[in-house]
This record gives sequence, structure tokens and C-alpha cells, in this order.
Amino acid sequence: PYDIPFGALYSRNVDNLLLAGRNISASHVAFTSTRVMKTCAVIGQAVGTAAQLCVASGRMPRELRADKSLLRSLQQRLLRDGVL
Repeated sequence: PYDIPFGALYSRNVDNLLLAGRNISASHVAFTSTRVMKTCAVIGQAVGTAAQLCVASGRMPRELRADKSLLRSLQQRLLRDGVL
């Protein structure tokens, strides 16, 4: 098991763009395991949950990452939803 950092799931050039699936930011080594379909599905759920949290809090993804309490809230929601 390993973690995928939230910073790999949003665009560095477009403020309100979250990425899921095979277009996340990863090195060629990490990309080998992140392109597996189950991992892609879990990333999609995480991005969808993060998008809802961004809208509800009025923040952009980069701001969500910077706010430790919101990031913890995202992690807790994902754990409650069974994302492992």
C-alpha cells in the first residue's frame, strides 16, 4: 500500500482543475502502479469528494491542500466512504 499525494491530483496551471485516472502527475516509476483500473477508480472518488469540498468551502484545490484541517476532513470522508 502507498499514498498518492493530493498535489498530484490538481493542475499546476489551471486553478480549478482536478485530475483523475491516468492523467495525474506522477513519475514514470509511480505511473506503473497508478494506472491500474481499481487505483484509477479510487482516485476518481477522491477527486469527486475533493471537488465537493472545494465548492462547499469556496476554495481552490491548491488552497484545500494548504489548509490542513480541510485536507484531514477530505481524508476522513474518504475513509468513511470505504476508500482504502
